[in-house]
Amino acid sequence: MENALEPLNEILKDADLTFITVGMGGGTGTGAAPVVARQARRNGSLVISMATTPFEFERGRRMEAAHQGISKLNDNSDMMLLLDNNRLIDMVNHLPMEQGFGVMDQLVSEIIKGLVEAVTMPSLVNLDFADLRTIMRHKGVSTILYGESTDPEGAVQDALSNPLLEIDYEGATGALIHVTGGEKLSVKKATKVLAGMSEQLDPEAQVIFGARVDPECKDLIRVMAVITGIKELAPKDGKRSKERKELDDTLEELVSRPRRY
Repeated sequence: MENALEPLNEILKDADLTFITVGMGGGTGTGAAPVVARQARRNGSLVISMATTPFEFERGRRMEAAHQGISKLNDNSDMMLLLDNNRLIDMVNHLPMEQGFGVMDQLVSEIIKGLVEAVTMPSLVNLDFADLRTIMRHKGVSTILYGESTDPEGAVQDALSNPLLEIDYEGATGALIHVTGGEKLSVKKATKVLAGMSEQLDPEAQVIFGARVDPECKDLIRVMAVITGIKELAPKDGKRSKERKELDDTLEELVSRPRRY
C-alpha cells in the first residue's frame, strides 16, 4: 500500500470531503482504509469513514483484524460511522441475499448523498464545510442519520430509528441538522423536525441547522443530521462470544478517546 502513496495523493489532493467505505475484518480493506484516511487528512480533506463490523459467526482472526482496523481507521478519520452486519440479519432475514445486502448499500448511498447536498447546494439557511468541521471536533463517537416522510414526526422517527446504526445518541454534545422539503415546507414543519432531532441531545449541545426548498420533494420532508460527541454505544443484549465482546470493548474505547488532529 505504501508504494501507492504518490498516485493516491494525486487523487486526494483537491478533495474537500472524502468518504471511505469498508468492510472490517478482511485483509485488503482493513489494512488499506486507515492509510487512505491518513493521506486524505494530510491533503487537507475532511474524512468520513463508514465501516461494517463482522458477523457474529466470523470469529478468530477476522474479528481480531476488525478490532485493530476499527481503532486505526478511527484515529485517521474525522468521523467514524459503524454499521452492524448482525442487525442487518435481523432486519432482512427473509429477503433474498442480493436484496438483503442491498439494504446496507442503500443506507450508505443515502447518507453520502444527503450530507453532500446539505453542504454544497444553496439553501434558505446554508451549511458549509466550516460548520461540518466545527461539529466534527466534538469528543466521542459520531454518526449520521437520514430519514424522510410526508410529516415532520415521521421524518424524525425514520432518521432516529434506523436499526443498523451501532449508536445510542442520547446526550450527544453536537449536531448539524439539515431539512429539505417541497415548496409547501413551512417554518412550523421545519422547526418541528429540528426540535425532534435535537430533543435527546445534551441540553448544552451545539446545534447548527440548515434548510432548503426543493420543488422535486413535493410533499416529502427529508432530514439529514450529523450527531457528534456521543458518550455511549447502544446497549448489547444477549450472550456474546469472546471475540464479539472484545470488538464491543474496542468500540466503547473509541467513545472516550480524543481524536488526533
